[in-house]
Amino acid sequence: MMSTRDTFAVLPLVLAFGACGLSLSIDEADGGAPSQRDAAVPTAPPDAAPPAPTDGSLLPVDAASEDAGDHCQNGRKDGDEGALDCGGSCATRCALTDTCNRTTDCQDGLTCRSGLCQVPASCKELHAERPSVPTGVYKLQTLPTSNIFAAQCDMSEDAGGWTLALKVDGTKSNFGYFATYWENDTLFNEGQPVDDTATEAKLASYVETPFDDVLLVMTEKGKGPQKKKISLKGASLRSAIKGGAITNLGRNAWLSLIQNSALQANCNQEGLSVGIVRIGIVGNNENDCNSPNSYLGVGGYGCSTTVAGNVACYNGGNEKNLPAFAAVYVR
Repeated sequence: MMSTRDTFAVLPLVLAFGACGLSLSIDEADGGAPSQRDAAVPTAPPDAAPPAPTDGSLLPVDAASEDAGDHCQNGRKDGDEGALDCGGSCATRCALTDTCNRTTDCQDGLTCRSGLCQVPASCKELHAERPSVPTGVYKLQTLPTSNIFAAQCDMSEDAGGWTLALKVDGTKSNFGYFATYWENDTLFNEGQPVDDTATEAKLASYVETPFDDVLLVMTEKGKGPQKKKISLKGASLRSAIKGGAITNLGRNAWLSLIQNSALQANCNQEGLSVGIVRIGIVGNNENDCNSPNSYLGVGGYGCSTTVAGNVACYNGGNEKNLPAFAAVYVR
């Protein structure tokens, strides 16, 4: 049995155990073993932080959005986007003048050039950047400072990329050899870009589009079109025709554009603005190209009112007057 003096000696020890969340009976302090009932588990202080969740709910908002695949809607340019929330893996394509990494970042009909979504300068550029687009009318813009215009793009002939520049009806006089349209910047029926055989037109591409090749398509009434590629470079078809140029397609190749065609035997000069034709070949009964009386091509004059097709006068009984509708493409 403890004395009063012993009780006061043990009291501080009891208080110390209590502060630690343990209980100790006087008997235990007196040397007895603690019971299972009295062995309390330590508890955390009331102001301790709870354990961190493991479901990602405390991640930053932007990080959570990216993890959820929503980087296309978070109001900033990140991930593989071309511009803000567009391009790359986003469903929204980037608009005109938006930044881009590649053409597929941009809306249909646009190409990525110099890091911006832009209207293609030519059908050649559009075809190179979007090889699966079909033949049809597309918007073009030669320079960022020039006007946007529409033109027919032939995406299949000779690997595609051809821009329609000119349509001439051989039975009409608008594009005779001396017509001012050949050498000026004035357009004609520019709202008719479709390649048909009924409507003449001089399009903006005639004045603006540089090229490495010319495609001439001749269609006689009731017959299928005949086509020939001419290797020829120019800053534009207007400037090339104004300056003149010699080509080497060959007499037989030109004659194949019009069925049952003929030329006088001599001269056989071909190119742009040669003799009496703007695009084509001329012939003469004499070996003199200064006075030809036959031509095959576009923009001719002479013994007939036909300005596109085949005309041959004074040809030993094999005279020809075969008008055609001509379409001229550049690439």
